[in-house]
Formats: sequence, structure tokens, C-alpha cells
Amino acid sequence: MFRGDPRSFCMDASSLALAKSICDNEEQKHSYRYHEMVSILLVFVHQEDPAECERSANEVFKLIYRCNKEGNLMFKEFFEGNMKWCMTRKEILIKYGRYPMRNQTLGR
Repeated sequence: MFRGDPRSFCMDASSLALAKSICDNEEQKHSYRYHEMVSILLVFVHQEDPAECERSANEVFKLIYRCNKEGNLMFKEFFEGNMKWCMTRKEILIKYGRYPMRNQTLGR
């Protein structure tokens, strides 16, 4: 909707608060399906904070464990790839302190 526009980040704080509230409540978290959890955990990775990327990776690890336990190999493999992506994003944040690909959009 606002691609390439600073407004595309205007809901980040609200999204993060909601994602934290869901992930902090185990019962609520387990009420979401795997594909819904992908969207929820993506919020953590979108923050320019390595600790939030780490949190996403930890939550993804729990989902991989759950998939293993349930025998859901399709989502297990998907989440394993997602885990690598979380860690790559974290490395970018550690190296640059932010996502350089947002510089132009955010005027920095």
C-alpha cells in the first residue's frame, strides 16, 4: 500500500505490541495455525533490532519442534528456511545497526 513511502512503517509499534502479546500467551499462540504464525513472527524480524530477530528465531525454533512432534514435515522445512532468514536479517542488523535497504525510503 505504501511501498517506498515512510508511511509503510507507521504501524510497526502497534504490530510489535500485538505480536508480543500473542507470543507471550502460550494458549493464545497455539490457537493460531502455522501459516498465521508466519505473519505474526514476521513482525519481529521487521524491527530494526537484533534482539527482536532473535526472538523471532526462538519462536520459529519452537514451531519446528511442534511440527516435528506432529509429523508436519511440510511446515517443518518451511520454518527451517525461515529460521535461516531470521538469522541473516539479524546479521545485517548487527553489521549495519539497521536495514540499509530502508535508507532511501526513510531519508537517512
